[in-house]
Amino acid sequence: MWKVVSLTGGKSSLVDFSKVLYIVGTDTGSTIYFQLKSENAAGKPAPKSINVTESLDQLSMVLKAERPADGR
Repeated sequence: MWKVVSLTGGKSSLVDFSKVLYIVGTDTGSTIYFQLKSENAAGKPAPKSINVTESLDQLSMVLKAERPADGR
């Protein structure tokens, strides 16, 4: 499922929620971590992430809506 989210810098981004690894709530919204890897400042592999203005509750509703009704 794809959804448009607002980045903390004021721009919008299209996110594929089937590629989301986990989401962490922050003071200013949430950070979405993806299954894809990149290198961090220390040169070690780390999940790619983006900071968004949507709250953890708002993003959780998107993920719940994506799950089939029978819970599989």
